[in-house]
Amino acid sequence: MRVDVNEAKDRLEELIDRAAAGEFVAIEARDGSVAQLSLYGSKPARVATDPAERDRIIREIQARVAAKRLPPGPPAERAADFLYDEETGLPI
Repeated sequence: MRVDVNEAKDRLEELIDRAAAGEFVAIEARDGSVAQLSLYGSKPARVATDPAERDRIIREIQARVAAKRLPPGPPAERAADFLYDEETGLPI
């Protein structure tokens, strides 16, 4: 998650909670500089900029997920069924 400095001021407590939960939180200033919130004592998150490195990371994550043998979710053609209320037809 990336937010600008002004938004971070308004949402600081929420951003700290997200960082404590392990989420990547970057705060960007107008001049392009970035600060990162992370759990105290944890290694800073590394952002892969090299396309080959990104592909390697994605394959690694896919392999870890596949190893968990999770049950399949709903088929894609039924995905919209979970976005709308059955009675009103309005978005949930």
